[in-house]
Amino acid sequence: MRYLLKWLTAIVLCAGMAIPASPAQAKVPGPNGRIGGAMWRRAMLVLALAMAVAFTTPAYATVVDHGTFTSEEHFGPMVITDLPCLEGKEFIGTGAEFIRGHFVDAGDAGFHFFQIEKHEGTLVPVNGQGPTYVESGNTDVNVFNTRTVSGVFTLTHVINDSFVAFEDGKLVGGATIRIHVVEHVVGTDTDGDGVPDSVKVEFSKLKISCP
Repeated sequence: MRYLLKWLTAIVLCAGMAIPASPAQAKVPGPNGRIGGAMWRRAMLVLALAMAVAFTTPAYATVVDHGTFTSEEHFGPMVITDLPCLEGKEFIGTGAEFIRGHFVDAGDAGFHFFQIEKHEGTLVPVNGQGPTYVESGNTDVNVFNTRTVSGVFTLTHVINDSFVAFEDGKLVGGATIRIHVVEHVVGTDTDGDGVPDSVKVEFSKLKISCP
């Protein structure tokens, strides 16, 4: 929900509208939470983006607009229990999230939205048993494009992440957890109202490499 709300916030701000803040925005899900919500979030994003475009840019508009946005959020210490491959094991997590992106409204030519999230974190076992995991090299990228004339909407979502294990200050190479997600969704507006009438998941792949 956190990522959905941030997407909606950014998109609606781009459209010049305002939405109320929600306490859910302050909650930072664990690693599995970020991955597990992707399927549901994907469809909602397509609809939200399409609605933003429909309200912002009529088919005849010629105004071109663009902008950028950034945010930074630090969290913890908090208990994390959904580290991939080690679900149920309790860790004390601390870290940060950094978001940046941009949008371009090209009027009749279409609409472009780009957002990249980067996460960093440290997960220390609550019981003191086993390695500490450091989240390293995480990127979560979303790219959305529309073509007004063709009525085609595309959304691409890619996650690359790894949790590197350390024990007694030494790298435990064989315990590293790696995550890769790639999804591509295409929507088609057949009646010209700016909202997709059909949405097709062209591919959705999740790969988690456990120790």
